[in-house]
Amino acid sequence: MDNSSNSSNGQPPPPAPASKIDPAIAMVHRHAEWLSVGVVVALLIIWGGLMPTHHKVYDESDLVKRIQNAQIAKDAQAVSELERDLAVWNRYEGELCLFEWGKGAKWYIFASLRVLVIVLSAITPALIVTPALQNKKFLVVLPAAIVAIGTGLISEFDFRMEAARYGMALVRLQGEKTAFISQSPPLYGPSDTATANAAANPTAGPRQTQIFLDVPFPQLDADQTQPYYPRARANFAFRIEQIIQEEASERDQFLRGGNVGTVEQSAEPNKGAVRAGAKAADHPIK
Repeated sequence: MDNSSNSSNGQPPPPAPASKIDPAIAMVHRHAEWLSVGVVVALLIIWGGLMPTHHKVYDESDLVKRIQNAQIAKDAQAVSELERDLAVWNRYEGELCLFEWGKGAKWYIFASLRVLVIVLSAITPALIVTPALQNKKFLVVLPAAIVAIGTGLISEFDFRMEAARYGMALVRLQGEKTAFISQSPPLYGPSDTATANAAANPTAGPRQTQIFLDVPFPQLDADQTQPYYPRARANFAFRIEQIIQEEASERDQFLRGGNVGTVEQSAEPNKGAVRAGAKAADHPIK
């Protein structure tokens, strides 16, 4: 008996043959809660794998080799100066990697959480009114719960401000190295007092020989009495520690719930420290 005869007898037509994907759809719908949990876990793993990692600290192997050569030559002065160089540059490179990682990681967390909150906030109303999810309350509540968690993390930890603070410290640290290598006054260039003394008495003081240098500094200061590089290196180490301590102080204040201030305020250099460095430039370190 065909469909026309069934219709004429008042009987409904037979159902259409089942599609091959219908069982799969039924299984997904039946286990939707567990599948959604698995998707969330997989996305968390991928998100963690894409997070910026800590950069490898620059290997000062050349400086280490020069220290070993100086030890073989039994040159105590050269060993002492090179070990100071190694300590300063290791400190600089280590903090540089830390600030680079902090800037990238904090911004990555903030941007990804922000995008996640915006997207899930937009699709949650659509999930609520979807007829197929009327009996799947877990799937409707899950995006809203993730939005609440993401919003709480952003507001509580303030990853954006953290990224800005690390970025500002990174710029200051890189700029300090540029000033060091380019011999910018008053911390790294000839001091005003030394220049005046040299102009008044250009032949004063014994000449000294400069040993190994990491950067091309003059052999002697402007007054021709003191080595130029150790003074500049000492000021460079002082400025590195100042930047690190300021960053640590701001982070401690932030964690204690205090007002850290704007990024522009945190970027303003410590005037007292700069004056102290300028004073140290007038009295070179032997």
